[in-house]
Formats: sequence, structure tokens, C-alpha cells
Amino acid sequence: MAPFVSAQVQGTEVIWSSVLVSLFGDRTPPLSSQFSALSPIGANQLFSSGSFFRQRYITPSETETPNNLVIYGISTYQVDNTQVVSRAYYDQFTTASGMAFVQGLYPPTQTLNQPVTYETMLGSMYQLADGSTVDFPLSGYQYSTIDTSSGLDPSSIWVAGMDSCPSYDAAKLEYLNSPGFYATALQTEAFYQTLFTNVFEGMVEETEINYRNAFDIYDYLNYNIVHNVTVNSRVSQDELYQAQIRASQWMYGVNGNNSVPENVNTMAGRALANYVIGLLSSNIDSDGNSNKINLLFTSYEPMVALTSLFDLAPLHNEFFGLPQLGSVLAFELYSILPPNATDITYPSVEDLQVRFLFRNGTNDTTALNAYPIFGHGDSDISMSYENFLGDMESIMIADVGDWCHQCGSQSQFCLGYDASGGASSGGVSSSSGSASSGSKISPAIAGVLGAIIMIAIAGFILGLAMLLFGFRLERRHKTGIVKTKRRSDLGGFKGSEKLASDPDLTVLSVKGKNDGAGATVIREGRGHERVGSWELNDNEGGRGVIRGIPKEIGDDGASVVERMGEHFESIKAVRPEERV
Repeated sequence: MAPFVSAQVQGTEVIWSSVLVSLFGDRTPPLSSQFSALSPIGANQLFSSGSFFRQRYITPSETETPNNLVIYGISTYQVDNTQVVSRAYYDQFTTASGMAFVQGLYPPTQTLNQPVTYETMLGSMYQLADGSTVDFPLSGYQYSTIDTSSGLDPSSIWVAGMDSCPSYDAAKLEYLNSPGFYATALQTEAFYQTLFTNVFEGMVEETEINYRNAFDIYDYLNYNIVHNVTVNSRVSQDELYQAQIRASQWMYGVNGNNSVPENVNTMAGRALANYVIGLLSSNIDSDGNSNKINLLFTSYEPMVALTSLFDLAPLHNEFFGLPQLGSVLAFELYSILPPNATDITYPSVEDLQVRFLFRNGTNDTTALNAYPIFGHGDSDISMSYENFLGDMESIMIADVGDWCHQCGSQSQFCLGYDASGGASSGGVSSSSGSASSGSKISPAIAGVLGAIIMIAIAGFILGLAMLLFGFRLERRHKTGIVKTKRRSDLGGFKGSEKLASDPDLTVLSVKGKNDGAGATVIREGRGHERVGSWELNDNEGGRGVIRGIPKEIGDDGASVVERMGEHFESIKAVRPEERV
């Protein structure tokens, strides 16, 4: 079924807010480097995407559709950080993708074709007391705020809801050990053996190059076929296309299979849905003055999971495939002006509408297409905000506490939430999730409070006994003589300035040896860069994981292959050189 380039409406549209969920740009794959970074190609992809949406929402060209697509009241030339709200995961390539996007959305002021007025002549320049002016570097470069979150921050779940989520990891392992997975693994064994011989031999173990690591393999090939002469000469476009199909199948199987109980495998999409509603709600609450453009920079999992929850794949094959680098999911909040309206005021909630759009890639010819979601027909591409809110609440998590509970997460910030949920952090609380928010104390907190109370009681009793009966506490050496230790006797690097309560500062190297200078370095756990399955080969939580693919899967192996049918074989995935 073909998408619509834009929804056909009667009357004049007024766009109040837009939420753009963007995939990062081209970057070094984790298999190539321990530190993935945005490449110059990736920066240009995101800059181009930002320029595209500048033309749609800020300064449309004369070739745009008759409807006015400019966001009402948006700052035209200088970025206003109350109007433009951005969030990214803390990976370098994700954050840098956001910076490149905003460069295209709000370029340096001196490069813009502004009307000549006193204000625009000054642009971003500031007049000093002596009458001179000074501008920002790089011809008036504009600095937009981008909020970043690591896995220690509860806000990280909005853009990386699959991280530190044991329930998601369990669902992932369930797929990786399912009959359908093993059938595909046997089907593709010869293909991956060829890739190992031509590309990966001497780089990784042969048992690693198989369907279990389909995404990481494609991720490596897709980057190096452009950046590496050797890989480019050894991998054909057909082989890259086959690797892309299998990576798409793997990613959808892990993040988009809605048959998993409680949809724990779509957790990243369910958290993202909450944040989208929160951003649109902020625009509504401010009568359109804030959150005019909302930017989220994330990875494949949240985007695949969310579109899966929208029931898009059965009708639109492109949603079975991996989105292209720099792709954008867009949610537009708008209203229709009444006939003969003489002024524009923010409408009531009942008059607000929402539409969902998708731009698969960053090429100049790639269109931004509108799609009906939640199983609605083509006539329902535009939904009332109230209906959209109801449908989103049916799939999204309630708040951070709900995420902690459903994931069974041991993240530090989850200690403050009980099974009923808790205070939200940046998103919204649904009616079912907010009623008990903050009203109960979690077992962990209750235990800490109980211990403190018991210590206080014991201290009080001891003090009372010392007061009434003259008891005293003394530290005695083996000789029975009390010795008071002077500060100069305490040793350590502080010498005589050291207090008895000051511990010596001990440094452990990464290998655990005492190097004698510095502090103990604690490295955070698994990073976010590895979206594939290599990390599942580690023995985590006492669970043994098979690293390779067995040669046989049982007597029903052949029938399992047949049952796979033509589902993914019929997918018309986007070839690397094709455009949607």
C-alpha cells in the first residue's frame, strides 16, 4: 500500500509542534573500533536532514504544498532553546548526530539570507560598551542545547529503553534460541561462510560469523564497503543486500515481534511513546509557546519497536526493514483554521490533530511520507489528538517506575521506585501509573530507613546506660594500656593532616594491580554502541549462551524452514543504492 506524501485537508493548517525521532548517521561500527564515532559522511547526512526540516518548518520554499507548513511562531533565524528541545543518548555518534542536525536546522546567522533590518544586521552579534560588536565564531555559529543521558540517568530510558532491561534481554535470548531463528541460521550458513572467507577470516572466530550476529555483520559491511578499499573489492552489492535483509529480519525479530508476552521486547518503543506524548503535552500546556520542534536522536531499536507497535509492517514492507541512516519518524501536532478566521489563537485540545510521517534516509530526493497508524485506514492519516493520546497510552509505559518494574531493572535510579511506579523523569504519567506515584516506599528504601532507626535506638540506649551507670568505651592494646594515636602517627599521604576517618587513597589498575597513585577506576558496564548480539556471547547472570550455531536442530528442522515461508523473502528491503 502506497504512503501519502501529505494529508489532504480542507482549510488552512496551522502546525503547532513537531516531534522528530532521528536515527544517528554513518559512524564507525563497534566491530571495527572500541569507540564508535560519527564519520564526516554521517555528519553531512544529519546536516542535510536538518536542512530538509528547516525548509519544511521554518523557511519553506515556493514549491511547498499550498498548506502552510511553517510552525506557528517559530524563530526564523536564531535558535530559541525554549522552542527547540533536543535529547540524545550519550554515545559520541548519537550526540554528534544531533549537533550536525541542528547545524542544518539553524545555520550560522551570517550565512542566512535575512531581511535587512537593524536587528538582522546585528544577527547574533552583541554590541559592547565601547560601541563595537562581537559575533560568535564560524560566522555566527549557533549553540543549541542538547540534553544527553547515560545509563545512570532515568531520562535515558526515553531514547534507549532497551538498555539495562533484563526482561528485554530475556526476550532477545528467547528469539535467539527459537526454532525460527535456528531455521534461518541453517538457511544462511553458506552465505555467512562466504563472508567469513572473503572478509572476516583472521579478524574474528569463524563461529561468530552467522545469523546470530546478523546486524553487527551488516553494520560492519555497510560502513566498510564505503570506507575500506579491501572490503569494497571483496563484497558485492548483492552480498551487501543479502546481509541487509538478514540484519532487518534479525532486528525485527528481536524488537518487533509483538507476540512476546507483555511486549517486553518492544520496551524501547513503549518508552519512546511516553516521551513523544510528554513533549506534545508540553506544547499544549504552554499554549504553543514552547516545544515547537522536539528532536530525539536514538538508535535502531526504539524506532523499529515503535513502528512495530503502530502495526505498520503488515501493510508497508519498508517497516520490516532497517531504517536508513539518518531516517526520521515525525509527529506533527496541528489544527485547521475555521473558515473566515481573522486571527490565530491556540485551539482547544478537542480541535488538535496529529499525523505520523516517515522519511527513510537523507537523500535530497527522499520524501517525507504520511502513514496511518494503529490499524487505521487511509482516510485516518490525520487523527484527533484525543484519539492519538488514547492509542499511545495503550502501548506506552506509565513512567520510569513502570519501566523499572516491567524490566526488572537493577539500575540505581530504580531503587527509588516500587512495583506501583514512582515519580516520572521527563515523560508523562498515565492515569493508571500516576495514581500511586510517590505514595509508597520501596522495599529497598524501607530497609535503609529501618536500619537507620535501629542504629539510632541502639545509640540512645547506650548513651543512657553510660549516663546512668558510668559506662565508658576504651580501646586497649594487648598490654591493657589505652593509647591515643596522634595525627602524625596515622600515616598515609596526608601525614599529620590526616584524620582518623580518612582512608588511604588506593588505586587499582584495570588489571587489578596496585599502581600506587590515583583512585580506583570503575568503568561503566556494557555501552550502548553494541546493538547486535556479540555481547550475548558473554556468560551473564550465570546463563550459558551458545556462541555458534549448531549444525542440526532436530527432526523438525526441515519443516521449520518451510514454516518460515516467504515472509522475509518477500520483503522488498531498500537496496543500499535505491531510494524510497
